[in-house]
Amino acid sequence: MNPIDVMIVGAQKAGTTSLKFYLSQHPKIDTHKQTEMIYFLDDKTYSLGYEKSFHRYFPDHESQNKLLAKNVGVMYYRPVMERLYDHNPKMQLVIVLRNPVNRAYSAYWFARRRGQEDLKTFEEAIEASPDRYKDKGIFRMGNCSYLDRSLYVKHLEMIFTIFPRSQVHIFLTDDMKQDIDGVCNQIFASLDLEQNVSLDTKQQHNRASAARSELLARLLGRKSFLKRTFRKIMSDKPADKIKDFLNRFNEREIEIPTIAPETAMRLTAYFEPYNEKLGKLLGRDLSHWDKTF
Repeated sequence: MNPIDVMIVGAQKAGTTSLKFYLSQHPKIDTHKQTEMIYFLDDKTYSLGYEKSFHRYFPDHESQNKLLAKNVGVMYYRPVMERLYDHNPKMQLVIVLRNPVNRAYSAYWFARRRGQEDLKTFEEAIEASPDRYKDKGIFRMGNCSYLDRSLYVKHLEMIFTIFPRSQVHIFLTDDMKQDIDGVCNQIFASLDLEQNVSLDTKQQHNRASAARSELLARLLGRKSFLKRTFRKIMSDKPADKIKDFLNRFNEREIEIPTIAPETAMRLTAYFEPYNEKLGKLLGRDLSHWDKTF
């Protein structure tokens, strides 16, 4: 039972689902079909041990292949990052960062699509405390922490106290757009795998969409009655398939409305000092993030 070799740990709504798909095309990498592996983040699942999750997420793993996992919520919690280190101190971490205003706005629409956000405007949502969903669990509260999850520098500083920086591979969404093959090759190199393999990188995943039925979206939520029912009458694997099917059935692609200019200006100013500090930490010029769009 092999440990996980590389994990995409964030950031949410930054292109990580597409990156997981591209990396998984390498013949020496195995990954899970589920969008996210919740093992490290969910206390109950973690308490059941790695073996149970291993068989759930990697049933067809070939022992000579590297294991790739993804959960974009783990980078925000120190205890969870410590679980990753305890699991495999040599694990390679992959983080993709997106313009923080764009990421926060996209995350709001994602939460709406999954029935996690009750407020009908982005402006209301960023003014309200994410603690309003504290009793709904870590997943919902985290997904609705729109601004905090875009304060990348504080989360990276925490990660660097746990993992060596040489094992943390940080890219911008812009890097993926400009040279996705180069991004993938850097990750392959960190795993001592052959580079320049043929990859289909034209298809995008997890595109913007909305719920056809907000009621069904809420019923499919992590702590919902419907999901608990699935778990009682069937094993994890078919339950995962049914839930994924229903989520896809309940989604319709949309063009997200353009963010209000005054909101964009206000948030751009809010994130500017954090972006400057992040740029110094990474040794990268992030000034293009400070331009109102």
